[in-house]
Amino acid sequence: MKYAEDKVGVSAYNSETIYSNARSLLDYAAFLEKESLDPLEMPVDKFERATYLYRADLIRRCKKGEIKASTAQKRMSCVINFYRGLSNWDLIDDVMFERTHTARTAFIQITNNEGFAKQLALTTTDLAVPIAPKVARPGQVNDGGLLTPLTPKEQEILWQEVAKLDRCYQLMFRVATETGARLQTVCTLRWSSLLDAQSVHGTYYIEIGKNSLVDSKFEKSYELQMSSELRQDLLTYIESPLAKERRQRSFYGDNENNYVFLSSHGAPFLTSRQEKLDRSPEPKARYKAAMRVPNKPAVACPEPERGEAVNPAERQACDAV
Repeated sequence: MKYAEDKVGVSAYNSETIYSNARSLLDYAAFLEKESLDPLEMPVDKFERATYLYRADLIRRCKKGEIKASTAQKRMSCVINFYRGLSNWDLIDDVMFERTHTARTAFIQITNNEGFAKQLALTTTDLAVPIAPKVARPGQVNDGGLLTPLTPKEQEILWQEVAKLDRCYQLMFRVATETGARLQTVCTLRWSSLLDAQSVHGTYYIEIGKNSLVDSKFEKSYELQMSSELRQDLLTYIESPLAKERRQRSFYGDNENNYVFLSSHGAPFLTSRQEKLDRSPEPKARYKAAMRVPNKPAVACPEPERGEAVNPAERQACDAV
């Protein structure tokens, strides 16, 4: 619990990441219980220690196809960070922490944007789970994974199916294909983002990522390029009765800070980082106060004197005001 609380306190807090880390530690706890192991007992023979036995179990499950190697690597990393946290909180001493794993420095060669190669030092451990590099096949593109571009015929079939969807989904597909935006960016695009976009020779530049209301991977800041035609189609959709009805059902209401795309129930297709902050008690109150329409001047309803009856109709009128 302390581990999760510390993670929540960091500025780059992401609830999905915390949830994923918690699941990794839960898997480790289940392994310890199944094997009747003490997580704080570190025998002289390192291969009898809980961390090394857990690594062996992860590799076994990878070979059986139960989990991916990347998942095993992530879970092992979470376990190491868990023990590091115990050490930072003085719950275990440095000697015990060093027994959980052996750290070492590895060097990899990278090439920068100017074409110069240099070596980058990385800290790794002997608990790292080996991951076989993926080899691209002919026709595949390595973009965060090995992807196979759609053939012209497949693209034609895709757009035929998209044409059957409602206007909201059609425009989401257009934003994704015409701008190259990631799913999290498409789903968290805001009305105000389109209004604030800067135009240069007919192309609009929309601020994305940190210091904006639109999410990006790792909160990286950049400008999304969008054609004037697509931007105008989005603004036309935003002004439609359908889009307005969805905004009225949503958390933000019918105002420019709302998402461009909402479900028929007024829910976002992906909840942005900013909305998670706005939904917390204090920020939510501040947000609603800022967006609230000014009330009419209060009408003074004098309290009756002791023993004096109050006209029910008069009281109802005052309460209504």
